[in-house]
Amino acid sequence: ISESGEQFEVKFAAVQIYNEHVSDLLADPADADDQRLTIVRGQIQNVTWVPCAAPAEICAALSRARRSLVYAETKLNKASSRSHAVFRVAVAKTATQSTPGTP
Repeated sequence: ISESGEQFEVKFAAVQIYNEHVSDLLADPADADDQRLTIVRGQIQNVTWVPCAAPAEICAALSRARRSLVYAETKLNKASSRSHAVFRVAVAKTATQSTPGTP
């Protein structure tokens, strides 16, 4: 909560798109086979959002997502994946109500 009485919620999501298949890079590997991600009106459904209360938590989530990336080499580049990784950070701001007797 900031001095102005506002509260911020930050969360992070990461997906990989390859051959029109969307994979959740932060999903629990045990649940990954059961979870099918779809895109509806430009929004990815059922993606895993990780709440982050500090910058280090966003860095940790990004590192975790990068470890889940799948690479498939091409003839020209062994480290190429021909996929797209999408990292999203969502920030929500809400005003908090002050209690009587406080500014």
